[in-house]
Amino acid sequence: MIKNLTFFLFFLILTNCGFSPIYYGNQNTDFKIEITNLAGDRDMNNLIKSNLIRYSDEDKLDVIKVKIYSAYNKKSLAKDTTGKTTDYRIETTFSFEAEINGKLKNININEAFDYRNIDDTIELIKYEDTVRQNIANTAVQKFISQVMRIE
Repeated sequence: MIKNLTFFLFFLILTNCGFSPIYYGNQNTDFKIEITNLAGDRDMNNLIKSNLIRYSDEDKLDVIKVKIYSAYNKKSLAKDTTGKTTDYRIETTFSFEAEINGKLKNININEAFDYRNIDDTIELIKYEDTVRQNIANTAVQKFISQVMRIE
Protein backbone atom coordinates (compact mmCIF):
# COMPACT_ATOMS: atom_id res chain seq x y z
CA MET A 1 0.00 0.00 0.00
CA ILE A 2 2.78 2.42 0.91
CA LYS A 3 4.64 1.57 -2.32
CA ASN A 4 1.54 2.36 -4.37
CA LEU A 5 1.03 5.65 -2.55
CA THR A 6 4.69 6.59 -3.00
CA PHE A 7 4.57 5.74 -6.70
CA PHE A 8 1.37 7.75 -7.16
CA LEU A 9 2.83 10.80 -5.40
CA PHE A 10 6.05 10.55 -7.39
CA PHE A 11 4.08 10.31 -10.64
CA LEU A 12 1.86 13.21 -9.67
CA ILE A 13 4.81 15.45 -8.82
CA LEU A 14 6.70 14.68 -12.04
CA THR A 15 3.72 15.22 -14.31
CA ASN A 16 2.91 18.62 -12.80
CA CYS A 17 6.39 20.09 -12.53
CA GLY A 18 7.06 20.38 -16.29
CA PHE A 19 9.53 17.51 -16.36
CA SER A 20 10.37 16.19 -19.81
CA PRO A 21 13.18 13.86 -20.93
CA ILE A 22 16.31 15.45 -22.38
CA TYR A 23 15.83 14.22 -25.94
CA TYR A 24 12.03 14.45 -25.95
CA GLY A 25 11.83 17.30 -28.46
CA ASN A 26 14.42 15.91 -30.87
CA GLN A 27 11.88 13.91 -32.86
CA ASN A 28 10.22 17.13 -34.07
CA THR A 29 13.00 18.34 -36.32
CA ASP A 30 12.37 21.19 -38.71
CA PHE A 31 14.99 20.23 -41.27
CA LYS A 32 16.03 17.66 -43.81
CA ILE A 33 19.40 15.95 -43.39
CA GLU A 34 21.33 15.23 -46.56
CA ILE A 35 24.47 13.11 -46.19
CA THR A 36 26.93 14.19 -48.85
CA ASN A 37 29.99 12.16 -47.88
CA LEU A 38 30.81 9.17 -45.66
CA ALA A 39 34.40 8.24 -44.82
CA GLY A 40 36.07 6.00 -42.29
CA ASP A 41 34.68 2.84 -40.72
CA ARG A 42 31.95 1.43 -42.99
CA ASP A 43 29.94 -0.32 -40.25
CA MET A 44 29.82 2.75 -37.99
CA ASN A 45 28.92 4.96 -40.97
CA ASN A 46 25.99 2.69 -41.84
CA LEU A 47 24.73 2.83 -38.25
CA ILE A 48 25.09 6.62 -38.16
CA LYS A 49 23.34 6.98 -41.52
CA SER A 50 20.37 4.81 -40.48
CA ASN A 51 20.02 6.74 -37.21
CA LEU A 52 20.20 10.14 -38.92
CA ILE A 53 17.41 9.17 -41.31
CA ARG A 54 15.04 8.91 -38.33
CA TYR A 55 15.59 12.59 -37.53
CA SER A 56 15.29 13.85 -41.10
CA ASP A 57 11.99 15.27 -42.32
CA GLU A 58 11.83 14.91 -46.10
CA ASP A 59 9.07 17.51 -46.45
CA LYS A 60 11.07 20.41 -44.98
CA LEU A 61 12.84 23.01 -47.09
CA ASP A 62 15.71 23.64 -44.66
CA VAL A 63 18.44 21.24 -45.77
CA ILE A 64 21.45 20.43 -43.62
CA LYS A 65 24.26 18.93 -45.68
CA VAL A 66 26.47 16.65 -43.61
CA LYS A 67 29.86 15.07 -44.24
CA ILE A 68 30.70 12.30 -41.79
CA TYR A 69 34.04 10.79 -40.88
CA SER A 70 34.18 7.96 -38.35
CA ALA A 71 36.98 5.98 -36.75
CA TYR A 72 36.59 2.78 -34.75
CA ASN A 73 39.34 1.23 -32.67
CA LYS A 74 39.30 -1.81 -30.37
CA LYS A 75 42.20 -1.93 -27.90
CA SER A 76 43.36 -4.49 -25.41
CA LEU A 77 43.47 -2.96 -21.93
CA ALA A 78 44.56 -5.84 -19.72
CA LYS A 79 45.89 -9.37 -20.09
CA ASP A 80 46.10 -12.29 -17.70
CA THR A 81 49.27 -14.26 -16.91
CA THR A 82 48.84 -16.46 -19.99
CA GLY A 83 48.72 -13.43 -22.29
CA LYS A 84 44.99 -13.70 -23.03
CA THR A 85 43.16 -10.37 -23.17
CA THR A 86 40.73 -9.87 -20.29
CA ASP A 87 39.61 -6.26 -20.84
CA TYR A 88 38.94 -4.31 -24.03
CA ARG A 89 38.24 -0.68 -24.87
CA ILE A 90 36.26 0.48 -27.87
CA GLU A 91 37.11 4.01 -28.94
CA THR A 92 35.15 5.83 -31.61
CA THR A 93 35.58 9.26 -33.10
CA PHE A 94 32.95 10.97 -35.21
CA SER A 95 33.54 14.16 -37.11
CA PHE A 96 30.46 15.83 -38.58
CA GLU A 97 30.87 18.75 -40.97
CA ALA A 98 27.43 20.30 -41.28
CA GLU A 99 26.36 23.14 -43.54
CA ILE A 100 23.61 24.93 -41.63
CA ASN A 101 22.07 28.05 -43.19
CA GLY A 102 25.14 28.51 -45.39
CA LYS A 103 27.60 28.25 -42.49
CA LEU A 104 29.96 25.34 -41.93
CA LYS A 105 29.96 23.87 -38.45
CA ASN A 106 32.35 21.12 -37.33
CA ILE A 107 31.10 18.85 -34.56
CA ASN A 108 33.44 16.25 -33.09
CA ILE A 109 32.16 13.47 -30.85
CA ASN A 110 34.39 10.97 -29.07
CA GLU A 111 33.06 7.90 -27.28
CA ALA A 112 34.87 5.17 -25.34
CA PHE A 113 33.54 2.00 -23.77
CA ASP A 114 35.40 -0.53 -21.60
CA TYR A 115 34.26 -4.12 -21.17
CA ARG A 116 35.48 -7.53 -20.04
CA ASN A 117 36.22 -10.38 -22.41
CA ILE A 118 33.60 -13.11 -22.81
CA ASP A 119 34.82 -16.68 -23.40
CA ASP A 120 32.02 -17.43 -25.89
CA THR A 121 33.08 -15.70 -29.13
CA ILE A 122 29.55 -15.62 -30.57
CA GLU A 123 28.27 -13.84 -27.46
CA LEU A 124 31.26 -11.48 -27.61
CA ILE A 125 30.48 -10.55 -31.23
CA LYS A 126 26.80 -9.95 -30.39
CA TYR A 127 27.80 -7.82 -27.39
CA GLU A 128 30.22 -5.74 -29.48
CA ASP A 129 27.52 -5.19 -32.13
CA THR A 130 25.14 -3.96 -29.43
CA VAL A 131 27.83 -1.64 -28.07
CA ARG A 132 28.45 -0.26 -31.59
CA GLN A 133 24.74 0.41 -32.07
CA ASN A 134 24.49 2.16 -28.69
CA ILE A 135 27.54 4.31 -29.43
CA ALA A 136 26.10 5.30 -32.82
CA ASN A 137 22.73 6.17 -31.22
CA THR A 138 24.45 8.32 -28.61
CA ALA A 139 26.60 10.10 -31.20
CA VAL A 140 23.58 10.89 -33.39
CA GLN A 141 21.60 12.20 -30.42
CA LYS A 142 24.50 14.47 -29.45
CA PHE A 143 24.84 15.68 -33.04
CA ILE A 144 21.12 16.41 -33.39
CA SER A 145 20.98 18.24 -30.06
CA GLN A 146 23.93 20.45 -31.10
CA VAL A 147 22.36 21.15 -34.50
CA MET A 148 19.06 22.10 -32.87
CA ARG A 149 20.89 24.54 -30.58
CA ILE A 150 22.54 26.18 -33.58
CA GLU A 151 19.37 26.64 -35.63
